[in-house]
Amino acid sequence: MLRGAVIPLRIESQEGGARTLDVKVPPGIGDGGKLRLRGQGGPGDPPGDILLTVKVAPHPRLKRDGNNLQMSLPVTALEAVRGGPVDVPTPAGPVTLKLKPGSQNGQTLRLKGKGIAPPNGEAGDLLVTLDVRLPTATDPELTAALERLQGHENVRADLEL
Repeated sequence: MLRGAVIPLRIESQEGGARTLDVKVPPGIGDGGKLRLRGQGGPGDPPGDILLTVKVAPHPRLKRDGNNLQMSLPVTALEAVRGGPVDVPTPAGPVTLKLKPGSQNGQTLRLKGKGIAPPNGEAGDLLVTLDVRLPTATDPELTAALERLQGHENVRADLEL
């Protein structure tokens, strides 16, 4: 859970009554994290605690590794070859990442401190892996330019199994 939340929890007693507690889930808590609601459990002197296990749904674009986040960033072939600024969404808002000219597909770049920021620790990083997207339309001029630039290059020359 990136930002934390307040989640209503309905508790039913054995006598048939019910009450709702607002549970504060801290930012940065991971799947399987534990929360203790002191004094909110069963009757007794003192009253018991409620122990909760947090279930965090996976994010559609981010993968968590400790306090680091990983994401795939689509970039055009032109952006990768030319380099320059690209906008990257982060949990704290968009940032501009400067690509080096000649950036490659699968290259991973680090955005320091843009990962999970737990309340009692150092923020993790956001690891951005470039997903270079080639044009889908066949263009004779593009094909001719690629033939001129890479037509005689054997990129698999050192590939052995």
